[in-house]
Formats: sequence, C-alpha cells, structure tokens
Amino acid sequence: MMCENIADGGAAQVVDLRSDFVARPTPAMVEAMLRAARQPCGFGLREDTIVADLENRAAEVIGKDDALFVPTCTMANQIALHIHCRPGELFVTEAYAHVVTSESAATAALEREGVLVLPFGDDVRLVTHHEITENAVEITLKAFHSVLSGASHGP
Repeated sequence: MMCENIADGGAAQVVDLRSDFVARPTPAMVEAMLRAARQPCGFGLREDTIVADLENRAAEVIGKDDALFVPTCTMANQIALHIHCRPGELFVTEAYAHVVTSESAATAALEREGVLVLPFGDDVRLVTHHEITENAVEITLKAFHSVLSGASHGP
C-alpha cells in the first residue's frame, strides 16, 4: 500500500497492520504455507515440528531457554495474567487496552483478579501509590490501540 508522505511530497511504503484480512501474503509466504501443509500434524504436547521450530527460533531471538506459541493475543494476555496475578489481586492498565475492551469477561471468569483502569489520551496521568492497593501486582501497557485506529501512548 502506498501513501503520500506530506513531509517530503513523495510516496512512502506503508505496512497496514489493521487486519490479517487486509495484508496479503507474499509468494514466499504462500510457498512456506504450502510446505507446512505437507508436513505431518502433531496433536500432542509440542509434537508439531513446525510450531516447535517457531518456538525454538523465538527463544533464540529473545535470548530465552524456551518460548511458547499461542495463536492469539487474547490467549497470551490471559496466560500472562494467570501467571502473574492470583485470585483477588489487581492489575493496572488503561481504558482502551484489549484486555479491558475485549477480554474483561475472560479475565473475571478465568483469573478472578480485578482491574484498575486508567484513562487514555489527554487524560493520561501518573498513578500515585495511594491509588494502587497492595493487591496490584501487574501493570499492562499497550503500544498501539486498534480500537483507536492505531493511536499510541507516544514516547
């Protein structure tokens, strides 16, 4: 997708990350998918060699002993909350975080922790330690918000 670059009057290459349906795979990506489809499936814990290769590569890139592939950000968020928060504890995030706008029922049902929601945008402010109880154990931040057409927190 090309767009006009207002700063220099030229065209700039833009990667559109709004949706998996907007971004089309390259021929190399299609070939990789076809190769993967020909591989035998693994249904047991970590039996799928393609997923295992992806997890090993991710662990290598981030310098960790291991990595776990999860197919959605919701799953990743819920796993992180489950690991870091115990029942009755709070996590702190802001109003337009996906974990608030789309996952609040899962958070309440699965993890049973509470959320302290902070404003976003012009109302962003520092939170004092008095506002966060002793039960708050995790703070979540999201760099970009699809709910707000890609708005970010800024530097």
